[in-house]
Amino acid sequence: MDTGRPFLQPGGLPAVTRRLLAAAICLPLALPALSAADDSGPRPAQLYLQSCAACHGVDGAGAMPGVPDLTAVSGPLTKPMDTLLAEVRNGIPARGGMGMPPKGGNPDLTEAQLRAILQYMRHEFTR
Repeated sequence: MDTGRPFLQPGGLPAVTRRLLAAAICLPLALPALSAADDSGPRPAQLYLQSCAACHGVDGAGAMPGVPDLTAVSGPLTKPMDTLLAEVRNGIPARGGMGMPPKGGNPDLTEAQLRAILQYMRHEFTR
């Protein structure tokens, strides 16, 4: 059915379709900023889900008692990057809550991947 309105004109597409089109165009432009330095491996979001989300939750708020809320304004992600890298690399002993195993229990994670995951977490969970 021809309405006589070109599809790129305002009102030419339903609002939902325009939003989906905008997301399809913009999302690939935003993703490289969240990718790891090595494009041959999994993305930081995928690595977070595989190695961190079981305890920290998909939203970073903590999936179980004793796990710190990564979204808190003065939470763990406010520490300097070098401190965070050392804690993630070496693990955190239990202190009144749960501890964290080195590399979140994934010994295969590289230093670059750890840094990329932390950058992803800061981007997603802090405002």
